[in-house]
Formats: sequence, C-alpha cells, structure tokens
Amino acid sequence: MRSCPAWIEVRQADISLYIPKRKIEDGEREAIALALELKAGLLLVDDNGAINEAHRLNLPTLRLFTLLELAAKKNLLDLSQAVQKMRSTSFRLPPAELIADMLERDRQRNRLKS
Repeated sequence: MRSCPAWIEVRQADISLYIPKRKIEDGEREAIALALELKAGLLLVDDNGAINEAHRLNLPTLRLFTLLELAAKKNLLDLSQAVQKMRSTSFRLPPAELIADMLERDRQRNRLKS
C-alpha cells in the first residue's frame, strides 16, 4: 500500500462480528463492518449488493460518482477532469450513459455560472 497523508487513519474492522445476509465481496463487507463499528453517518460504496446490504442495516450510502458530482456543484473539482482520471484507472465505472448525463448536467451548470 502506498503511504497515506498524515490526516488519513487506516483502520480495519473485525468482519467476524458482521455476517451479511447477501453475498458481497470482502472489501465491501469490511467497509460495512467498519461503518457499523464506527457508527458512521454515511458509507461510500458503489457495489449494488453492498448498497442493498447497507440499506438493510439502515446505513445511508453514497456512490463515488454522486460524490464527485456534488463536489463539482460546489466548485471543489473539475468534473470532466475527475472522470478522465477515473477512466485511466481500473475502477469499475458506472454505465457510459450515466456518466454522459452527469457530465451534461455539469456543462449546463457551468454555462449558467458564466
């Protein structure tokens, strides 16, 4: 693992304390277990099965691309640049039409600002 900035605290949950009702991957299972352990107000997760499991446990969720769009609305990032950077990674992207819709909303917002 690459070294993290000093403000990031890396923690692991005891996943043996949490048994999911649905089949989800280990990473999502650990994220849910940690959110429960920390009594987190929000879980950042993209996997549909994990989202359904989190909702079953009354954990509010947010998808990464929704977070990126919210950040763009607050002028915290350039959405088209963020999407381009995400495309150059191994991250599993949302369907192309959802990304196109999100980028179009961002273009319209930016036009209204100018």
